[in-house]
Amino acid sequence: MIVKSARMKTSASGMSSTCRHVFHGSDNEAIEVLQGSEFDVKSELGRARAVGSKYAVRHIKISSYEDMTDEQLIELVKNYAREFKADASKTTIVKHTKQRADGKASNHHYHVYFPEVLSNGRIMDSSFSKIREEKIARIAEIDFHHAPVIGKHNNSVIKDLEKSGRSYYADIIRKNTPSLDPKNAPDACYSDKQFRRAKIGGIQLNEVRQSLKDLRISSESFSQLYEQMLDVGLDIKKGDKANTYIIVNSENQVLGSANRLFGMKKQDFNNMHEALEQGIDTSFKPLEVVAKQPAEATPASATDKPATIEQISKPSMSEAVKTASSAGPVGVSVSSGGFEKPPGFESCSVIPFPLS
Repeated sequence: MIVKSARMKTSASGMSSTCRHVFHGSDNEAIEVLQGSEFDVKSELGRARAVGSKYAVRHIKISSYEDMTDEQLIELVKNYAREFKADASKTTIVKHTKQRADGKASNHHYHVYFPEVLSNGRIMDSSFSKIREEKIARIAEIDFHHAPVIGKHNNSVIKDLEKSGRSYYADIIRKNTPSLDPKNAPDACYSDKQFRRAKIGGIQLNEVRQSLKDLRISSESFSQLYEQMLDVGLDIKKGDKANTYIIVNSENQVLGSANRLFGMKKQDFNNMHEALEQGIDTSFKPLEVVAKQPAEATPASATDKPATIEQISKPSMSEAVKTASSAGPVGVSVSSGGFEKPPGFESCSVIPFPLS
């Protein structure tokens, strides 16, 4: 099970982006609001600004390989509220239904919004949130009889549970954790050899890479791309190496470096991901490459392949990325007007998110 949160800043643009996907995302087969409303979530912008809070809501994403009942989900939300001293009755809970790519994992995942500003005017606790969220997930796995997931912070989770007198959970987690050495954490950064040979559920990494490209094409923003990744059992986590993000599957197996799998520069990817964690989304411009035969060109043979994005000259692509990078992480888009149009192309729109 994955329980992961992002604190949404008092930014109308960031809030609008996440609400658009969570409440209206067309890529889901069904969207069901179990508690609260979109209005409730957006109303927190005013409350947060009134008290000078930097953050408006905490957006929590919950997904599991096995199905959860709505009652179990509510129980998990209550546990989260107790852990962070918040009020579960004030949350907005949304259930998404979408078929997973592997056909085995649960078709459901959940989005939960907690107000950052509590009823007493104080700000919701956020210290050591990653460790505490892993603890909530591990306890839920035990209570709901789900297969155990080996989290990066299992060692810290066990110590916290023992300190609070919940040795029952601590003992089970310890038994299910092959190694408590931090160097053996499941999202430790991969080696080149592991990267070349890695597989997920029998799927080669080049297929994973293609799947990520397909998700990118169907996404209008980085937040929507990330949500679609969660839908197919993929997640982005921080690697052990500095400034490195990795992609893991639903079983928490490391697939490789996020920027490499997406085929882009590390810093470009990091900027988008870190901006999203701060509630700032990055918009994508649809990639459209229309091939047109030049008037004086030699007629193509039946075996000739149509022009592809790889045929665009490297200097042109480089200049496009430089132009986008200087614009910052928000609303990044580059059109063909920013560089010379390759011969034989009617139109070309490129975003700084390489697909090759």
